[in-house]
Amino acid sequence: VVTHSFNDKWSINATAHYTYGNGYYRNYKNDQKLAKYGIAPIEVDGTLVSRTNLLRKKLMSNHFGGVVGSALYSTERLSLAMGVSASLYDGVHYGEVSELREAPDFGTMEYYRNYTSKWDASCFAKVDWLIAKGLNLYADVQYRHITHNISGVNDNFDDTTGAMQRLDIARRYNFVNPKLGLHYSFAKSHAVYASAAVGQKEPTRNNFTDIRKGEYPRAEKMLDIEAGYTFATERLDMAVNLYYMLYRDQLVQTGELSDTGELLSRNVENSYRRGIELSLSGVATKWLTLGGNVTLSQNHIKNYVDYIDGLAFERGRTTIAYSPAVVAGIFVDAHAKGFAARLSTRYVSKQYLTNGQYEDLTLPRYCVSDLDLSYTLRTKRVERVRFGVKIGNLFNAKYCASGYGGSWMEGTTLAERGSWACYFPQATISALANVTVWF
Repeated sequence: VVTHSFNDKWSINATAHYTYGNGYYRNYKNDQKLAKYGIAPIEVDGTLVSRTNLLRKKLMSNHFGGVVGSALYSTERLSLAMGVSASLYDGVHYGEVSELREAPDFGTMEYYRNYTSKWDASCFAKVDWLIAKGLNLYADVQYRHITHNISGVNDNFDDTTGAMQRLDIARRYNFVNPKLGLHYSFAKSHAVYASAAVGQKEPTRNNFTDIRKGEYPRAEKMLDIEAGYTFATERLDMAVNLYYMLYRDQLVQTGELSDTGELLSRNVENSYRRGIELSLSGVATKWLTLGGNVTLSQNHIKNYVDYIDGLAFERGRTTIAYSPAVVAGIFVDAHAKGFAARLSTRYVSKQYLTNGQYEDLTLPRYCVSDLDLSYTLRTKRVERVRFGVKIGNLFNAKYCASGYGGSWMEGTTLAERGSWACYFPQATISALANVTVWF
């Protein structure tokens, strides 16, 4: 890390970093098809074994390093920041199978290995200009270049080829991401603002490897328009924010799971997220603070086509999976003479598990409350000691915070569609005690 100030206006900062990663995890897998691991049936005592319990081990090793540099110019009315960064990721992912129950002499075999390299270089310029008293114009622009290569054999078995999935991916991206906004403060405690920004993002490694055959993901592009109002005093804070995010090729979760339990994503051509965010908090007395927030939103895909068992169904405008229309929270915070108590409640409305907006594939709404209690004392030997206990799910609500699901076809119409879903129930009432010491 290098930091230098030339004078009271100019300063620079430069940082170099490097991280080495190496690790693995193992799973005991029941009743596995050997073909899924690229293994032909094994003859054991005159019997061909094609399914068995086995031990699967997935390993990775990677190097990640880069440099980051920035320069800052600042005067009373103008702040200008410029910077560059470059990084390289180079890694290998591979897997082994061993301890086949029906074939104890099998030993260990590597069944996939693939290599990933990702070069990411960017530069940016950002300005904040005080045009007049209370009125600021801010703008920034970023350029990014990404080169992403993945090659080798993946851990997914391809039923159409009868072999492990081959990877031969080489992608280059060039993104320009601008932003422009105005912020106006008036009457001491009031402020309004508005901004427009373009954001672009490349697919992740999982987006490339966990796909339907021939369906490679595309980069996302978003136009984000926001406007808002804030009010702040010593006793009261209030904020209103309106947003409209227009997406091209947004990567949205489909409700499907990868073999390792990760939610899969697919591009949808046209979608949007729009809504209003409200927050309010205030000091009622010296020992009591109250507050809350709510987000009301619409999250839609404009013209969604759902593919089930190879059949296409036009669903029109649908709600994006895992996108609740209402998220809200309130809190009450009391504190006096070292004692503190905070009661917080959060509410999340219904969510769809897939983008097809089927009522039999939903995550029900839920409301859950937590209570934090603590007492802090000061001693001569240490600065202070805090004794605390958190009671989670205070009112013992039975709810699920996440899940996944899908459909199958028993015919050719949606009336002949079947569905399945799995849910993750959350803990009922629980308690966690803690002690924190400051020296």
